[in-house]
Amino acid sequence: MNARNLLLGIFIVLTLVFASLALNEYEQLNSRSALPVTETTTIPSSATVILPSKIDGSFTYSPIGPVKVISVVASVSQAKSGGPHITFEVTVENTGNSTVYLNTGTWALGATVPANSTVLQPTAPAAECDGSAASFTLNHGENHTLYTPSFCDGLNYQLVQLGKVNATLGFTWTTNEQDQLDPANATSISAQFNFA
Repeated sequence: MNARNLLLGIFIVLTLVFASLALNEYEQLNSRSALPVTETTTIPSSATVILPSKIDGSFTYSPIGPVKVISVVASVSQAKSGGPHITFEVTVENTGNSTVYLNTGTWALGATVPANSTVLQPTAPAAECDGSAASFTLNHGENHTLYTPSFCDGLNYQLVQLGKVNATLGFTWTTNEQDQLDPANATSISAQFNFA
């Protein structure tokens, strides 16, 4: 019995040592993937680029309040001509006690990318601005996804080069039912996406 217990003890110790080594290797791989991208690749307009259909962005937002930003995503779709087109999606949740009215009309979610971006370039707006106003009612605990481009101020974006890009996104909301078509509150999001 003692030899058996000794072998079992050695086996357990070796298993822990190998698990620790594997965890260390995994952490090193993750830290390497988080390093900044310094290399860029230009995408010819005739090329088809294979990217994930959705790329999660790292983000911060303000103000912190009853409308919590849950996720910020860049959605990639292959255009008929040119490089992949990018739209942005923001999912929000009502964490407050009051009903929130989100503006979901033509100005629902605005997005801007720096004019000097070498990764994304603006293209023509998706459609003519019809100036329509609409709202979406969000009760406590419910969530909703807003999309770009918005018709009046938003542009489509085309991926012209692989790399990182910053984007500023924004939407409006209110807790006052009478102001739901002209909300007084605005949430601003600073996001970064890595198209690699």
